[in-house]
Amino acid sequence: MRSNLFALAALAALTATGCDPSAKDSGSYTGADTGADLIGEGGSSGSCGGIGVVIHYKEGGDPEDVFAVQAAQSLGMDVRATKYDEDLALELTENPPALLIIDAPVSRPDDEEVLPLVEAYLDAGNPALIGISDLHRGTDWNRVLGVEGVDQWDSREVYASPSADANLFSGAEVFPEGMRGVSSSWAIDGHALTATDGSGVPLAVYDSAEGAEVAILAMRSGKLIVNGLFGDVFKRVDNDEDTLPDAMELYVNEIQYVTGCAGE
Repeated sequence: MRSNLFALAALAALTATGCDPSAKDSGSYTGADTGADLIGEGGSSGSCGGIGVVIHYKEGGDPEDVFAVQAAQSLGMDVRATKYDEDLALELTENPPALLIIDAPVSRPDDEEVLPLVEAYLDAGNPALIGISDLHRGTDWNRVLGVEGVDQWDSREVYASPSADANLFSGAEVFPEGMRGVSSSWAIDGHALTATDGSGVPLAVYDSAEGAEVAILAMRSGKLIVNGLFGDVFKRVDNDEDTLPDAMELYVNEIQYVTGCAGE
C-alpha cells in the first residue's frame, strides 16, 4: 500500500513539473531536506548548469568518489546523492530531479519502495542512467527497464557499437575504446543486455567493435540508458592518461546523451 501511495504521488509531481532537463532554472528542484547529501550547487556554465540530478550510489564510501557524481559536478549540475533507498524514495516524491542516475552493482534498490517511483519517473518521460545488479534474475526491474541481462563474471573490453547513433567514447569527453576494468573477486562484473521488445539502441558492445553482446543500451527513445557496466569495476582505468577516470568521462557523455545538455 505504501509503495502504491508513493507511486501515485510521484507521478502527480513528475507530470506537473515536467522535469525538463533542458531548463537551466532549477526552480522545481527545491533542495528540500529529504536525507540526500547535497554535494554541490552547480553554476550556469553551458546548458547543463543548474540542472538538478539525484545520484543513488547504493554501495560505496564517500559520494564524492562516485564517478557519476564527479561527472555531474564537472558539468555544473546541482548534485544530490543518496545511499539509502528511503532517501531516494523521498527525493523522487518530494524533490523530483531533472535527471536520475542509479549505480547499484551489489544489491538493487527496493522493489516495493523504490521501483514504482522509478517507473512513474520514466513513464513521465524523464531521463535516467540506470545500472543495477540482478538484471539476470528476471525481476520487475527488467520489466520497467525493458531489458534482459546475462551476468558477467569476468571483466571484458568495451567498444562503441557500430549501430549507435552517438559514440560514447568521443563526445564532450574523448577517451580510448577498449576500456577494461579489474574483475571483481566477489561480485558480478556487469551484464550483457538485450531489449525485451527489440526497441533498444546498442551504444556499446563487449570484446570488439563488431561485438554482438551489448554492454550499454539506450531505451525509451534515448531518454534511458541501461548500463551493463558498473563504474566501480573501472576505478583504476585511465587509458588516455589525462588524470580523468575513463568511467567518469563515460558518465559525462551518457548524461549529455539522455539530457541533450552541453557543458562549457
